[in-house]
Amino acid sequence: MSHLIKSVKSMSDEKPFEYKMYEYKELPEGWWHELDWILPGRDEEPTVFELFHDMMIGSIVGNPIALEIASKIVPRIILIEIEHPKREIEYVRLMINPTDIKPGVPDTEPDLIIHMKYYDFVRIIMGELDMMSPVWAGNGWILGNLTCGLDMRDLLDASSRGEVNPRPQMWPIGSP
Repeated sequence: MSHLIKSVKSMSDEKPFEYKMYEYKELPEGWWHELDWILPGRDEEPTVFELFHDMMIGSIVGNPIALEIASKIVPRIILIEIEHPKREIEYVRLMINPTDIKPGVPDTEPDLIIHMKYYDFVRIIMGELDMMSPVWAGNGWILGNLTCGLDMRDLLDASSRGEVNPRPQMWPIGSP
């Protein structure tokens, strides 16, 4: 018993973990012009399909870490449902390995459904916000295959930060 108390005490003596609070915020007009992977010629705020399309071309395809991760993932279908504050809900179907992206709902049951607000999603793909932060705060939800969600998170992290967080060995990349 004293060994357990000693371990807990030593953990409490360590530097405290800094927790960054989640806050929903809209981005300023023209934010998309600041991103180097957005294709030129977009005069209006991009749709979710346009964002994902441009991210795939400008941020994932040329990124060796993201490509290595994508090559290990079994075929997956992800449905992304995004609430835009001024437009109706936007749906994007994403297939990983082989890669395919289309607007709308898939013809078959997706492995994963991600539902969240537009500006949270933008901040996630920009690397400013962790994919789970809006979910933990109640501003979104994820339904389906957890490993598929981790694979998606790894792809987004690799494309925006060039690295991924370690994950539990019981859920390796691409595990069904």
